[in-house]
Amino acid sequence: MGGLRVDALRGLDLEIREGEFVSVHGPSGAGKTTLLNIIGGLDQPTDGEIIVFGHNLAKYDEDFLATFRCTHVGYVFQLYNLISTLTVLENMVFPMQLAGWSDEQITKRSSELLDLLGLTD
Repeated sequence: MGGLRVDALRGLDLEIREGEFVSVHGPSGAGKTTLLNIIGGLDQPTDGEIIVFGHNLAKYDEDFLATFRCTHVGYVFQLYNLISTLTVLENMVFPMQLAGWSDEQITKRSSELLDLLGLTD
């Protein structure tokens, strides 16, 4: 934003425990996307810490963060960002393959997810 400094998450202290389901909502410009981008290591905080699964993401390089996202973080973007030439299943399996999952793990997890989402057929 040029020379304008925006403190989107100033004073934020958030803890999400394993198994919790959290919804982030608010008006446009409230910092929702910034928060999600920082949790996933897509953006870096200018100050403070971001601890996810015991890792302070502000201290890692892009190679680590890319692997971290692949193995620990999932996004459903407003515009989906799916690979249009792949099926739903292939789009789902692709990051699992990148993460080095075995065929058995991929088959089991993708079946669970398709069933959970009501997309088995």
